[in-house]
Amino acid sequence: MYIGQTYSINFSNGGLTPLKNESILKPTQMIECRNFNLQDNTRIVRGGTKLMNEEPVSDSPRIMNMFDFATYIVFATSNGYFYKGVNQGIGSGLGTSKPTSIEKFGNKIFICNGNIAPYYWDGGAGDIVAMPSIPSSWVSKNYPGQFIAHGKGNSLRLWAVDFATTPFNVFASKNGDPLSFGDKDCVVLIINTGDLYGIVAGVVFQDNLILFGRRKAYIVDDSATNPAYWGYFESPWEGGTISWRTLVKTPNDIISMTEDFDIYSVSAASQYGDYQTASLLQGTGLKEWMRENLEDTYITQFHGIYDPILRAVRFFVVRKDKQEIDTCLLYFIDRPLTEAWVIHDASELSASGYNASCSALIYAGSGDYQIWTGDYDGNFWKLNDNDKQDGSSGFESTFTSPSSPLEAPRSMKRFDKLYFDIEVFSSIQGEIKITPIIDRVQYGAFTIVATEGRKFYEIPLGYLGYELKFKVSSNVSGFNYAVHQAMVDFKPLTNKPQLEQ
Repeated sequence: MYIGQTYSINFSNGGLTPLKNESILKPTQMIECRNFNLQDNTRIVRGGTKLMNEEPVSDSPRIMNMFDFATYIVFATSNGYFYKGVNQGIGSGLGTSKPTSIEKFGNKIFICNGNIAPYYWDGGAGDIVAMPSIPSSWVSKNYPGQFIAHGKGNSLRLWAVDFATTPFNVFASKNGDPLSFGDKDCVVLIINTGDLYGIVAGVVFQDNLILFGRRKAYIVDDSATNPAYWGYFESPWEGGTISWRTLVKTPNDIISMTEDFDIYSVSAASQYGDYQTASLLQGTGLKEWMRENLEDTYITQFHGIYDPILRAVRFFVVRKDKQEIDTCLLYFIDRPLTEAWVIHDASELSASGYNASCSALIYAGSGDYQIWTGDYDGNFWKLNDNDKQDGSSGFESTFTSPSSPLEAPRSMKRFDKLYFDIEVFSSIQGEIKITPIIDRVQYGAFTIVATEGRKFYEIPLGYLGYELKFKVSSNVSGFNYAVHQAMVDFKPLTNKPQLEQ
C-alpha cells in the first residue's frame, strides 16, 4: 500500500493555452499541443492525411482553390489552369498564383480571382466560358476577387466584391440571371470603409449579406423590391477580416480571423459590439503565440474551413520564417475557450495534407463528408484519415502540461511515480516517451511500449521538488492512441520558509 498522496489529472478537460505565466494554469491545460484532437472527452492522436491522386497535376503546380461540383472536383492552379478532375483541363490563362473564388449559382459555377475577366462553367463537356456581360469598370487589374450568391425574398443575384482599384464598389447581377452583369443590368453599391482596402470579403449569414473590410463589416439592406431603395448599414460590432478566405461558416455562426491575429465570433461580436470582446482567444495566450510564431508577410494566404467531422474550425497558417502553410489551428466549437484549441502540423521530413495551399469540403457518399486540401506540388490530400500517418510516414504527436505544485505550492515533495491511462485502438504497438520536468529541470525521458487496449503504464520518478510538469510524445506511423488521464504519486516533505514580518 502506497503511503503518500495521489493526484489525478483528467484529460477530458483542458486545451492549448500557451501562457507564459504557467502558475495560473490548471494541470489539465497544455502549454504545447500538436497533432492531438479533443474528442470524446479525451486526447486522441489526430487522423492521418491520405494522398488522393496517384500522380501530381501536370507540371506539379500549387493548387489555388478547389470545389465539389456535380460529379467533379474542380480546381484552379498557380499556372493559370482550371481543371475538372486531375489532368482534365477545361481552361487556362487565369493568371499565376492567384487565390480563386469558385461560387455555385443554380446549375453553374462562377470563377474569379481579380486577375482576369470572370468565367463560368455549366458542368458539361465543354470548357469554362467568359461571362458574356460585365460592367465597364471591370478591366485589367480590377476584376472581382470573390463572387457570392445571395437573395432576399424572391430575389436571387450573384454579388461581386474585392476589387483592386475600385475597392469600395459592390456589384449585384440582374435578378435570377448571374450572366447579366452589364452596366444596365447590375446594381452597384458604394461602401466607403475609411481605408485603402475597401470591401475584401462577403458572406451570407441568417439571410443577410455581410460585407467585410479589414476593420469593419457592413450589412446590406436589399429587402426592397426596387433596388433603388437598397442600401447598407454598419455592423453593430467593430472588426473585419483579412480576406474572403478567412471567413468560416459554422452551423450557427461565422468565425473571422483579423489582420492583428485575432479570431472572433460574428454572432458574439454582434451581441457585444466589439470583436475583441467576442474573441475566441481570450484567456488562451494564443493571440500572443500567433504574433510570435506566424508570418504576417503571408497573412493573405491564410485560409479557414469548418470541419463537420470534428465539429471544429480550421485555420491554415504560415509559420514565422516560412513561405508556405504547414500548420493548422483548430477550434472545437463545443468546448469552452480555454479547452477548445489545439495545433496540427506537417512533419518536417515528409509531405502532408497540412502543406495546405487551399481546403474544401468534399462529398464522398451518403453521410460521408471529407476535408481535402490542395498542396504546393499538384497534390490532393484527405484529412482525418483512419490510418494515422501522413502518406506513408509517421508524424509527431505531443503535448506538454504546465508546471503544477499539485495544489500545494509551498510544499517540497518527493515525486515517486507517474501513471498514465492510455488506450491503443490499433494492432500496431507504439513507443510513447514521457519526459518529467521538475522545478524547470528536465530529466531523462522514459519510454513505454503501449499495446492494444486500455492499460495503466507506470513511470518511476523518485525526484525532489516543488512543481512537476511532463511532456508526452510519440512518432510511430499508424499508431492510434488516446491519453485519458495521468496520476502522480507523491509525498509532501517540508514547506518553504515564510518571510519574517
